[in-house]
Amino acid sequence: MKVDVAVRDAYATRVAEYAAALGAVDQMHADDRDQISAWGRRLEGPALDVGCGPGHWTNYLRHQGVDIRGIDPVPEFTAYARSQFPGIEFQTASLGSPGVDAASLTGILCWYSLIHIRPRGMAEALAQINQLLCPGGELLVGFFRHSRTEVFDHAVAPAYRWSVDHLARELAAGGFTVCDIHRRTDPDVRPHACIRAVKSRRS
Repeated sequence: MKVDVAVRDAYATRVAEYAAALGAVDQMHADDRDQISAWGRRLEGPALDVGCGPGHWTNYLRHQGVDIRGIDPVPEFTAYARSQFPGIEFQTASLGSPGVDAASLTGILCWYSLIHIRPRGMAEALAQINQLLCPGGELLVGFFRHSRTEVFDHAVAPAYRWSVDHLARELAAGGFTVCDIHRRTDPDVRPHACIRAVKSRRS
């Protein structure tokens, strides 16, 4: 899957703003920390934070003992992440060219990093994730939730909120078994969900 250049460039102009608003784990909802921590504890090998942005979740998991590194297609994000979290590997890369061997990962975190993918492109993205995970590898996806999958005006670039059932079907079709679904609705923010899925050992 090719990087959406317009989305990449839109984020590149707002790295400082994004990092100030969303670049620290203590700014995140406690439920998010719990879900990501629980996912990380299940991993027994190398993992990848796809679309790591300012690197806060990569750092959070690394300090919990997860062998994880971060990739992001926005060079300004990876430069920021390296400056904030020295000693952790961050690369400017994307799902289409992640710099990782096939079937080499036990976990992939996609925390709001798939929201700009058009619904018709999700199958390709999940196929690339599937290829990188070893059989039994764990995927955790965080996303905006809605009763139906539709585009909305995200602050940076057009994005999609997904029906949980729709995304679960995409995952199943892509060779994953959905294990857990967590939904959250808070005042004055878009409804959230995350799905933990495991790559089929027969994929």
